[in-house]
Amino acid sequence: IYQCDWSSDVCSSDLLMNNLSIRHGLLATLVIFGMMIVFGAVLGVSQLSASSDAAERIHLIASRAILLNDAYKDMTRARSALTRAYSSAKASGQVNDDALASAQKSIGKSKDELDGFEKAVAFPEQDAATRDDIIAAGRAHMGVVQRGLDALRKNDPDGYAAINDKDITSSGAKYSAGVERFQQFAEKLNDDATADGRKRLNRVILLVCVGLAMSAALIVVVHLALRRLVVTPLNQA
Repeated sequence: IYQCDWSSDVCSSDLLMNNLSIRHGLLATLVIFGMMIVFGAVLGVSQLSASSDAAERIHLIASRAILLNDAYKDMTRARSALTRAYSSAKASGQVNDDALASAQKSIGKSKDELDGFEKAVAFPEQDAATRDDIIAAGRAHMGVVQRGLDALRKNDPDGYAAINDKDITSSGAKYSAGVERFQQFAEKLNDDATADGRKRLNRVILLVCVGLAMSAALIVVVHLALRRLVVTPLNQA
């Protein structure tokens, strides 16, 4: 095997070239690792930001749906209380005042909730025309239920029955259809947001796996380079 005389100019030149190659290789390795760290940090921050935006959007949609759903439920409670008051009036000739008070309280709560739904900031996908139609239907239904309550308050169960059979039933059906459309719309948006979040997670997992594979490959390359440039010459010395 050829043994180099390290005192000679040729071997000194070879040693200098090896040192430069090692330095350049280590520097390149550090640069690559640094770039990978920076890329990972940027990716992490961007994904955290996207997840935060998605969570805020889901909360925004859910809060609107809850407001509208509560407004509709309170109108249902009001109608149920009026039915009790009507039954009492027909059976005994006296209107159940507690039932009327309960109905009036539910109508007031429903009004506040519907107002909250109207004043809430609309999310980008929300259709303004559909939203306005739902609000109009809710207020129209509220108005006819209030008319029915006023009829019972005047101890006029037949007048209430006429309002209920025609106006309350038809306006309630229209309001219910609007609420159901909005609920379906909100559920679809939530499902889309969940699917987007799952896709982002899968992309992050893929990029992490690629990064780990690149790191492993870089470690192998550095190991082989150091073995060729450092270990082998030392063994031959």
